[in-house]
Amino acid sequence: VALLSLAALEPVAGLVAAAQRVPALRAALRRIAPVLRPTPPALTGDRDVPFQVRTIEVDALAARYPGAAGDVFTGIDARVGVGEWLVVDGPSGAGKSTLLSVLMGALRPASGEVRANGVPLPDLSPENWRDRVAWCPQDAHVFDSTLRGNLLLARRAGDAPTDAELRSTLERAGLARLVAELPGGLDSRVGPAGTALSGGERQRLAVARALLSRADVLLLDEPSAHLDAPTAEDMMTDIRRSSRDRITVLVSHRPADRRADDRIVGLQGPAGAVAAEAREPIIAG
Repeated sequence: VALLSLAALEPVAGLVAAAQRVPALRAALRRIAPVLRPTPPALTGDRDVPFQVRTIEVDALAARYPGAAGDVFTGIDARVGVGEWLVVDGPSGAGKSTLLSVLMGALRPASGEVRANGVPLPDLSPENWRDRVAWCPQDAHVFDSTLRGNLLLARRAGDAPTDAELRSTLERAGLARLVAELPGGLDSRVGPAGTALSGGERQRLAVARALLSRADVLLLDEPSAHLDAPTAEDMMTDIRRSSRDRITVLVSHRPADRRADDRIVGLQGPAGAVAAEAREPIIAG
């Protein structure tokens, strides 16, 4: 009986601690309430892009998150076509990833317009546009599966790539040597979050997944951020070689990731950026 009374103190103490945290939890919930509200869909149309996406045009674009007081950026103008690269530059918080969110159809423009082959994005069906765009985030998740399993996510179940396609894509992403050295080849496991791979190999695997997709538009968010300079240079060279038949939008802080003929969009900072389509970097405000 004595021991039972002592043991009862532990759950009671836990209840007291939980009650003490209630005010802080309520304050936290109030702060994140705008994030928890459902976001209005960005694409609500039923039109499809019947052919390959040949051009993306951005006119006087501004973006604002639901419930926010001001725009993340305003007045962006740009145009990019097949085989060309649009490089988005600017300091942290300027809205570079937000611009990618608009282009992938996850965020509706606050004003202005984005058009694919002349069709405004909100007029497109969400399913059709998702098939046309491949997004490779800065910290792309690698699943606790095999190389093959991670790559198969790039396509729908009825359009599974062959082993030859998988190996060709890994070669284009610079991973052919890795596959040759692994005892299981394509069926080698990569560990939780890809821990069996190096940081560069994980990033290349994510890039390979994007390249394997049927997408006409590649959105690359800081693909070389965590890589040393030689590895980053090799990977970007491989990506450029493999994306000549697509539109590529790149967010990158590394000047070395740019080429002389890239189109540049410069973002100055939160709620005040203007960008211009150009062959040379232009940052206006």
